Amino acid sequence: MEATEKFVLDLLQLMVTKGCDQVLLLAGSPPLWVAWRKTFPVAHQKLERSHIEAILRHILECKRGGILDASNKGRLAIEVPALGRFRVEVFGNQGETGIAIWHASKAPRRYETLGLSHGFSNYLDSVKSGLVLIAGEARSGRSTTMGALINLLSQQRSGHIATIEDRLHCMHTAAQSIVTQMEIGVDTPSWQSALDTVSQMKPNAVCMDAVQSAPVMHHAITHYSRTNSGCESLCVATMRASSATDAIQRIIEMFAPPDREPVLRHLANDLEERFCGVCMRCGAPGHIRHFPGPVPVTNSWCDRCYRITALTWPFTSLVGWQYLLKFGFIAFWVVRLIMYLISGPSSTKP
Repeated sequence: MEATEKFVLDLLQLMVTKGCDQVLLLAGSPPLWVAWRKTFPVAHQKLERSHIEAILRHILECKRGGILDASNKGRLAIEVPALGRFRVEVFGNQGETGIAIWHASKAPRRYETLGLSHGFSNYLDSVKSGLVLIAGEARSGRSTTMGALINLLSQQRSGHIATIEDRLHCMHTAAQSIVTQMEIGVDTPSWQSALDTVSQMKPNAVCMDAVQSAPVMHHAITHYSRTNSGCESLCVATMRASSATDAIQRIIEMFAPPDREPVLRHLANDLEERFCGVCMRCGAPGHIRHFPGPVPVTNSWCDRCYRITALTWPFTSLVGWQYLLKFGFIAFWVVRLIMYLISGPSSTKP
């Protein structure tokens, strides 16, 4: 058991140090890191079924919440000192047991680093009720933006902020407001149970991450509408959409045609403003994206500056020059080898 405990602790330590998104543990495969939609083996040794079972037993001893069903499948949460909180998903894989681990970072990003307009922070400070919808494509920073907004709300106003998240992305500490975080499958069994709990607590702000179902969206639109005289809470929710127009269209398509009229009425009454990101390079508003992979840029850029910087960064950064020198060295010897194979060895006259 001590060897298993050391293996899990080292794996989580490397996960936090490398900043990878996920760790996959599968029988018949080495431990895998998942980063930027690519997998990288942690070690060459493959895991056996006995290893997976021993790791699962150790996780069950350390768990802070969550339950497994009769077939040992479900969602758990573990807390490791100095590393933070991790979410563990136990699932079936061709008759075997697989384990996926995510890390909830210690602190959210600051609002000023996201490239959002200052007008939005002023607007958020002025409203006390209503629905703020954060829409974006996959890996566009929806949860990161919501985490920054929660941190901003906690610093701006005094009260209670409740979050309902499919997976905790960051851990919030109390500033002027108290922040309570509920993770689906760990702290609460379902979305409906979490919504019932939040309705009883009546917090000043409710934050919902990854809204995908019609009942949850209906609750967000109707209960936190500014036309609802009994509502005194602000709701911040995220959903997957490519634009503001696509977000409205997806909301409408969540509901059956007979149920769309009240939803459209609420949207027509509450739809007020649309805020876009501001490019950190040219200052133009628009769709904001972040650099993926090894590119050493963490700011936010518009599509035009993103393309320009993606083409020019090898010539304007130290890391880029290192890549170019390595590529040039390899290309030089490849050309020499090709010339040698074409012309043959040079013959010397006697």
